[in-house]
Amino acid sequence: MLGRNSLAKSLAVMLASLVLLPSVASAELKLPHKSPKAKVVQYIGMTKVKVRYFSPAVRKRRIWGALVPYGKVWRTGANGCTRLSLDKNATIGGKQVPAGKYCLLTIPKRNSWTIILSKNTKLRGTRNYKQSEDFVRFTAKPKRAPYRERLTFLFSDVTEDSARLDIWWHRLYVPIPIKVDTRKQALASIKSTETGGHRVYARAAQYLMDNNIQLDRALRLVDRSLKEKSDWYALFIKAQILHKKRQHKDAYAVLQQAKSLGEKAKFFFYKDQVEKALKKWKKR
Repeated sequence: MLGRNSLAKSLAVMLASLVLLPSVASAELKLPHKSPKAKVVQYIGMTKVKVRYFSPAVRKRRIWGALVPYGKVWRTGANGCTRLSLDKNATIGGKQVPAGKYCLLTIPKRNSWTIILSKNTKLRGTRNYKQSEDFVRFTAKPKRAPYRERLTFLFSDVTEDSARLDIWWHRLYVPIPIKVDTRKQALASIKSTETGGHRVYARAAQYLMDNNIQLDRALRLVDRSLKEKSDWYALFIKAQILHKKRQHKDAYAVLQQAKSLGEKAKFFFYKDQVEKALKKWKKR
């Protein structure tokens, strides 16, 4: 039977152990990942393109034809397949690809790669890959590039209608061309706009005017904007539309109205452009 002193010592040791031992429930071990998660998002015009992947490192290894064998399907990353998503239809590698999510796989070769967009987005690696689940396949040519330690997906040469998605690792990159029909999307959006306020109509009119298309429609839209609220911004747009329609006298008169309202407004951020246009158009 333990004495009072022995019991007190035992309790003290037990309490000290409980304090020193970490709680299993609350312990959380955090270490760097060898192939960390990565994501890149790019808007091409109105189309959102997103790529999610795991980014392995070279770590002094031989990559092409060794770690990544030639002629075999590669998940194009680590831990799981790379996932590409589109919120609108696009043309990728010359192939029509509808909005949706895809698993991006590749078959690297020394002088050409096969790019695969698989409908099976649950693939972890290539073991369960089936060619019958391919949505599209196309070829791309690898190019020499400055050294890059980690696999990286990059967007470059971005315009309103196109971009290039580069798969870049070690000393090469593979360019994948992407094209979208931004004008078609924008016109469909404008056509469906029946309500939305004066700013919406003005912006729609400006898009048509900037692209020099459907100027009569642009004029109707900006008039609709001005009917809801007369402001210098919409008047400036209307003046430019009239000018493009070669109605120079009317354009100049509307531009004068835009200047008059702009000088009374809190923000007149196109003041220089308005005044420059007035001087130029006055000579006509």
